[in-house]
Amino acid sequence: MSRKILFSTLTVAAWLPHLGSAAPVPVIRKQIDLRQALISAYQTNPELLRQRALLRQTDEGVSQAHSGWRPTITGNATADYNQTNYVSHIASPLSGKNFRYTQRFAAPGYNTGVTVSQPIFQGGKTVASTRKAVNQVYAGRAQLINTEQQVFLETVQAYVNLLRSRQLLELNRQNEITLAKQAQLAEEQFQYNQNTRTDVLQARSQHKSAQADTLQAQSDYAIAKSQFQKVVGFMPPDNVVPARPLALPLRSSQEAEMLALTQNPNMIGAKYALEAEKANLKVAFSALLPKISMQGSYNYGVNQDSSKFTQDSEYVAIQANLPIYQGGAEYSQIRAARQGISAAQQALAEQRRDVIQSTVAAWQKFAADTSKYVDNQKSVLLGEAAFKSIQQQELLGVRTTFEVLQQQQILFGQQRALIQNHADLVIDSYALAAQIGQLTAEGLKLQTPLYNPRANYDRVKWKMIGTR
Repeated sequence: MSRKILFSTLTVAAWLPHLGSAAPVPVIRKQIDLRQALISAYQTNPELLRQRALLRQTDEGVSQAHSGWRPTITGNATADYNQTNYVSHIASPLSGKNFRYTQRFAAPGYNTGVTVSQPIFQGGKTVASTRKAVNQVYAGRAQLINTEQQVFLETVQAYVNLLRSRQLLELNRQNEITLAKQAQLAEEQFQYNQNTRTDVLQARSQHKSAQADTLQAQSDYAIAKSQFQKVVGFMPPDNVVPARPLALPLRSSQEAEMLALTQNPNMIGAKYALEAEKANLKVAFSALLPKISMQGSYNYGVNQDSSKFTQDSEYVAIQANLPIYQGGAEYSQIRAARQGISAAQQALAEQRRDVIQSTVAAWQKFAADTSKYVDNQKSVLLGEAAFKSIQQQELLGVRTTFEVLQQQQILFGQQRALIQNHADLVIDSYALAAQIGQLTAEGLKLQTPLYNPRANYDRVKWKMIGTR
């Protein structure tokens, strides 16, 4: 029995490293700040990782376009077996009889060869295809930046919503405690005939309403945690460091607009997409132009028939083809390419309008929330002072319970508005940074290795062979 137990223990111990590598244990965090959340999203967000893979796929288009400069080499080999029977009849000069004479030839043989075709001029197709592929890569990089900014903005929203939900939950709990004390005080005052039954009912009603608000706040907080896990990749701890608005080097809406028109990734991507369509028109035109190529071949054969010979041959030629009529498809492709350019031009114009509108809107919202935040801070300070004053006046009999409850609700609304306003202000600052192309790991100076889109591009653009 002891041997079986020892064997089972060793077996489990041997499998533990494999289980650990297959399902890594998530890191348990006791505290997190916004930059740590952004780093986690940058490293693990599936949408961002998918867009990087798509860009690497687009990089291969340049390698495929470069293949138009390279030769095509093919080899061939055949093996055969030839058997020939010769039958002849010979008359004997002495007897006059016919004799049958049979001769058999067996000739196993093979033939090998190699053919090389080198393009010299393809009507400009190779140059145009390369230019098209390169511009598509640049457009893909802009799309990657746009995706990175979208993921970061979603991360900021998830983080701030989590923080806001937690703060609102704490505020609702505090409001519930305050109203519970107020309801208890109203009960005691009623026993001493210092207020009416109506005051007690009002206090109880406010307390029950606060309890319902707390339950809703708990639900909102749980939803915010699940959204955070979806975007960032792990369940957040309870200790979330408060976030602050992002400092931006902008002084006016006009300055933000100018930066957006030159740095917004959607604008950059639309410009490169237009250049790719222009190159595509040249690719289509290449079908009307002549093609020149050089071809060479070498063949070697042994024992291909009954004579049992060996043969080798060399062939070199320059070939020129001039298309005259190819069914009309090439002309249709040219017309389609022209329309592609027109569509890309309109897409660029539309993108310009969208960028201007969204940038101005982001700036105005950020400016409005900044001013509103200052007013809300003053409002909360004044509301707290008013609530303390009216509580003291109630104890002196100058104010009623209803007036105290009313002021408590006013203060609660002011505090809630301040929390909402601060959350909006943080999100606004990062949304404005996205409009000017600064909401990236590099722009935010995150302490994490940056993904280099040029690394794969440089690795594959001239790669001639290999599946990896």
